[in-house]
Amino acid sequence: MKRCHISRRHKAPFYTIVICTREVGRGSRQPGYRRSVQTKFLTTLCRECLAAGEVRAEGKDLIPCAIKE
Repeated sequence: MKRCHISRRHKAPFYTIVICTREVGRGSRQPGYRRSVQTKFLTTLCRECLAAGEVRAEGKDLIPCAIKE
């Protein structure tokens, strides 16, 4: 059962916050190159908490580890 992460007593509807990042650009279009994709689950909130809240994520958490610099 889905629940709000702020309080278990909050009522439905609930929303799950997910951030999806995908590598794009000229270098990623080469034949045989696999673009990196990262999906980050943040939280599940009820309507009231989502409307009143602010969602933030660190950029370092959104970049896949397999990228070579």
